[in-house]
Amino acid sequence: MGINKSAGGLRRMANKYLFLTVTFILALSAALCASETVDLDKIDFPAPRLGTTSVKEQLKLAYSLHDQMAAADNWDIELFKECHYRVINECPDTPWAIESCWRLSNLLMTAPGQQNNEEVVRLMTHALDKYPGNPWQDRFKNRLIRTLQDMKDHQRLLSWCQKLLETTDPESEKYLSLTLVAGKSAEALGDQDSASWYFNEILNRDPKKESIFARIAASHLKQ
Repeated sequence: MGINKSAGGLRRMANKYLFLTVTFILALSAALCASETVDLDKIDFPAPRLGTTSVKEQLKLAYSLHDQMAAADNWDIELFKECHYRVINECPDTPWAIESCWRLSNLLMTAPGQQNNEEVVRLMTHALDKYPGNPWQDRFKNRLIRTLQDMKDHQRLLSWCQKLLETTDPESEKYLSLTLVAGKSAEALGDQDSASWYFNEILNRDPKKESIFARIAASHLKQ
């Protein structure tokens, strides 16, 4: 009996400690959010502005929409889609718009019954066109290329590779990767001259064939 009372007392103490801890964390989070909102309208974002309302109003709406998503059921896919589209379209001058492009593309790639590669391409293109230099641009580029590859859309794939190669360091591995994709796309389109140029470009930059890209390029030239 004494042991049970003792155990009960320990549980009450543990619950009290847990309650105080959670309360402290929530209070701290609220304080941080409050302090964060002070300079939200001073976020350095590329000009010209994309939206029709002030950045401060856009941020308020973006936070409200994210609160809705945080409180929603995980399977309420339509609500998540609606909120992300609203952030992208109505809060374009906020960092949340960039994040929503990415999170919405995740949903359109993985949620049951929602697969839509064409819309993923549109979102990635939108993010790259409207927010050049954003910190997520590499992941947007990679997803765009991979999605076009999955779609076997060689014409757009070649066009985007050509565009991205213009701003890619020619000494980088990324340059070799994009050049290989461009060569394969040109080959699939029946443009063997262009394909050979891309494959030879890889070999010119890696004549010893130390990279997987050079070895694949060489195999295509032998065909």
